[in-house]
Amino acid sequence: MYERRLGEKRAAGMNPFATLLGRGLGIGAGSDSPITDLDPMSGLWALETHHDPSQRMNRGEALRLYTGGSARLAHLEEKKGALEPGMQADFAAYEADPMLAEDVRGLRPVLTVSMGREVYAR
Repeated sequence: MYERRLGEKRAAGMNPFATLLGRGLGIGAGSDSPITDLDPMSGLWALETHHDPSQRMNRGEALRLYTGGSARLAHLEEKKGALEPGMQADFAAYEADPMLAEDVRGLRPVLTVSMGREVYAR
């Protein structure tokens, strides 16, 4: 998608997240919706399979960008980003463990909780 829109040369340097982290920058993760799917599992997969192998992250690193990283960028790290006492209980539960699944694309939540309240259940 980036190559089509930006050209091969510009696209090659896109999203150097591992480099940014290595230089001490605080980063978070999300989607470019509606340009990309509003699906965190697709985002995790993209971080794990980055087009530049030197920028790839393991699943735990990628998940931390979506949770704690994004909470810090929003200045909400005292409320969000971790499941701990006193934090807002925002989480999703899956039929399969996303940390163990070979490919997370296509995993869908069976339960979503926001601020301690069930907002979706399958």
